[in-house]
Amino acid sequence: MDFLHPSPHLRIALTGGIGSGKSFVAKRLRARGIEVFDCDASAKRLLRTSEPLMESLRQLVGDHLYADGRLQKQVLAAYLLASDENKQRINALVHPAVARDFEQSGNQWLESAIFFESGFDARVKVDSVVCVTAPLEVRVQRVMQRDALDRAKALEWIECQWPQQRVRAMSHFEIVNDGDEIYSALTIDRGYVNHQFGNHTSVKVGRFNQVIGNGLLYDDTFDGIQFNTGNDKVQLQLAHGYATAENNENRFLPERDQYNYAGLKGTLNKHIDVGTFYSRYRRDTSGRYNTYGNLYGVSTDMNFNKVWVGGEWAKAVGTAHSHAWTAGIGYGNYNAAKKGTWNVKAQYFSFDQNLAPYASKWKFPFDANNYHWDYNATPPSVMITFRGFRGWMATVDYALQDNVSLNAYYGFKNRTHRIDGSLNEYLPNYYRVELNYQF
Repeated sequence: MDFLHPSPHLRIALTGGIGSGKSFVAKRLRARGIEVFDCDASAKRLLRTSEPLMESLRQLVGDHLYADGRLQKQVLAAYLLASDENKQRINALVHPAVARDFEQSGNQWLESAIFFESGFDARVKVDSVVCVTAPLEVRVQRVMQRDALDRAKALEWIECQWPQQRVRAMSHFEIVNDGDEIYSALTIDRGYVNHQFGNHTSVKVGRFNQVIGNGLLYDDTFDGIQFNTGNDKVQLQLAHGYATAENNENRFLPERDQYNYAGLKGTLNKHIDVGTFYSRYRRDTSGRYNTYGNLYGVSTDMNFNKVWVGGEWAKAVGTAHSHAWTAGIGYGNYNAAKKGTWNVKAQYFSFDQNLAPYASKWKFPFDANNYHWDYNATPPSVMITFRGFRGWMATVDYALQDNVSLNAYYGFKNRTHRIDGSLNEYLPNYYRVELNYQF
């Protein structure tokens, strides 16, 4: 039997604890054309779209659980936090629905971080369970780096799940993802053809960098086609394709989702630049990926001698609690190509619970790729979800030599929403220092 492409009559579950590399293995399977059913994504989708499930939940919790057809997360959270019995009642409705969804999907592979812990193994019949494991120190380092945690907190997260040895003993196969070989794949960040049509128009095709708006939500790798035209006063950019930045394939701008973008930037005078954008996504019907159909936003950059003032605002159409914005001020004359130039900036960032950055040019450690504790799961476990983010960032840029620069970032006073909806959970400060060489 081919392990990756088993008999069509066999079904396989993929599981593994936080930091084991399970999600990476699932990603590699999908890259080889193997669809992996995501149990967590299915549950979230069914809570939004399954009328039978939604009606059962209304009868259990109350009609106020849904407003205008939209799940009220705070209402659900309050119900779940009220008692363990409430959690069990919710799970008794959601878990069977997810099991039926898997049965109807036709997929052979399913991914569940808590396959045994949640009792999901008793709800679906699989022929084999593949457990992804990694040495404890490797898991700790992955969690620390990914989530900007200290060692003690990373260990706490790991130890709150079932021991790796217990899950492995209940599984049929083991993949040891120790980071030595499985992450050694060759990747290409940029590879494109750019053709000029006269002095003001160009078309770019291939893998290139794409910016949404002014970079608040996305500024990273993109596979597709980009059209640019304009003059010294106004520039128009159109793009179509797929965002491919790390960890985005399974969220917001996934590799299978079509992405359409239109951005307009203009110069009002020698001091003020403004911009606006609109984007359209083909929604993924599986619910695994983004739930946004449309985004729009505006931005500005104002420069007066050495003083900079700027900001950006974005909104997801038809989605509650989906605003994002930043505003900041800076001073300096930094130019990476000119030795001795520098600047300093201070910016405030705010993201609602339902609009997250994924590959922002500011490279937040708190974004849609974050893991957090889902205390409503049975048992409590770490899940990928975004609960909003607000905080400050200070930056310093200095050109050590022509085309050699030192760039430092420090984030502080960061907060996110607790599961009950209150904005009172403080996040750790973070910093990043980069040495960049341009040629």
